[in-house]
Amino acid sequence: MKVHAFADALMGVTRDPWYVRAAQKLGLYRLDPGTWCLRRWRGWQFTARWGFDLGYSVYHEQAHIVICLVWGALYIPMPMFITQRPHTEDWNASYGITYFDRAFQLKWRDACKIIHLPWDWTHVRHSYLKADGSLHHHAVVSDYSAPEETCEVWPYTYVLRSGMVQHIFATVNGEEREWRWRWFTWLPFPRKERRSINVAFSEECGERTGSWKGGTVGCGYDWFPGETLSEALYRMERERKF
Repeated sequence: MKVHAFADALMGVTRDPWYVRAAQKLGLYRLDPGTWCLRRWRGWQFTARWGFDLGYSVYHEQAHIVICLVWGALYIPMPMFITQRPHTEDWNASYGITYFDRAFQLKWRDACKIIHLPWDWTHVRHSYLKADGSLHHHAVVSDYSAPEETCEVWPYTYVLRSGMVQHIFATVNGEEREWRWRWFTWLPFPRKERRSINVAFSEECGERTGSWKGGTVGCGYDWFPGETLSEALYRMERERKF
């Protein structure tokens, strides 16, 4: 351990990592863990992210040229070339091309054309499961709710930050969904599967209960192999906050 690091440890001082200190010497300062700004060029920003982005974007009263080639996005301040049209979303307008989540987005002002790549994931199956995890039936378009015989009702407790305890009931059922590559849905692989519980509360719960936004009235959560519906529900009760 270096001498200054040892002294900092004795005094309880936390030093920035070496790369942060090096960036600061170059005139950069950090807005958040992934975004940096240049002190010498006001308004310039650099964000550490993967992707592809070339375009001109407007957000309220700010405009930027956005350049991201595989890794690292540079935001260069530009004059406002877009005038606000009535009853439009020009305050959040963009021109250019972006790669995001296995698809290209072609943007023109407030319009966007999405071009999905062959290996983009597409949903191919939604199945309702019995309480023991076995298949009940594969859902069709008209299936909006789980069959009653697959549902269970259990008491549910939520503790607010204030210490107040909410006692409600949760109706829970099991479901499974599957995704495959968009152009190759006929192949058994590659594919993604997710088994989850679907939960509907008898009353709203969570920190927003009674507010204009309202509390949580339903949600989903992962259902692990070997768990019963109630075990998955009470694991969610321990782990999840609304």
